[in-house]
Amino acid sequence: MSSDYVWTPPGLDESELEQFLTIERGIPNAANESIHRWLTRDMYGHEFMDVTVFLRFQTAARQDLGFMNVGLTDVDQVLQVLRGLDQTVRAYLVDFMLSEITPSRLGTRPQRVEELQTILAASGAGWQVGLRKERYGLVEVMPGGVVDIVEEVMSAADQASSLLRAAWERAFGIDQSPSHAYYDAVRAVEVLSCPLISPKDANATLGKDINVLRNAPDKWEFSMKGSKFVSPVEHVVSAMQLLWHSQSDRHGRADYEDVSADEAQAAVLLSSTLVGWLSKSMLRRSEAN
Repeated sequence: MSSDYVWTPPGLDESELEQFLTIERGIPNAANESIHRWLTRDMYGHEFMDVTVFLRFQTAARQDLGFMNVGLTDVDQVLQVLRGLDQTVRAYLVDFMLSEITPSRLGTRPQRVEELQTILAASGAGWQVGLRKERYGLVEVMPGGVVDIVEEVMSAADQASSLLRAAWERAFGIDQSPSHAYYDAVRAVEVLSCPLISPKDANATLGKDINVLRNAPDKWEFSMKGSKFVSPVEHVVSAMQLLWHSQSDRHGRADYEDVSADEAQAAVLLSSTLVGWLSKSMLRRSEAN
């Protein structure tokens, strides 16, 4: 059976089905016992298991969770500790366990990773298995098509792609940092836009690039046609302005305020589009100039 299959109750009307399939934030309580079985590798309560990896997590998390360095431990005792974790720590533990699994160079995911992904998908969890810093980890659920497009943009081994990967991890990973994610999203665009649009300005920024394009849009071309009253280049400028002017925590702004998680995620998705356009030379100087 495909891991993409998700069971749904029979006889639901459209609105009931939509409600049933609504993604929950984090890991739903209904998935806890399945997650515990995954964490304990399907061992039974009367068996004994090595808890070394749990001790490593306890140290890394800087919290005394109740795991004890006593060699082999009764699985029932491990389950007792797991059932006492709050949902955030449980998600961190799952993420830590995933990071201990080495990704295959062949691009196929190990069975253990697929088993967890099946649990997460079936329970409607807000997390799915992805890659962060070239290791498996929990990332927020996104439509598959969106992820495929963004992964293609991030796959190149250049500075813009590297910054975009960092921004994605900080925006959609389990250890989110909205401010850093937004900063990296802007920098990813600037790495490509500044040499193209402001090549003689050693201190160029996305804001300066926007002014160059806005002051002389007829000197530039874009691969799309635009609309009757707005040129395609002006549409690109609008996208750049949205990214640039929405960064509310940029130093020097009178209206400084922290970037929210939603703002950072929107910025990273917009940055992914702009980086894709720029990396494929869809914005270019007009041949007529």
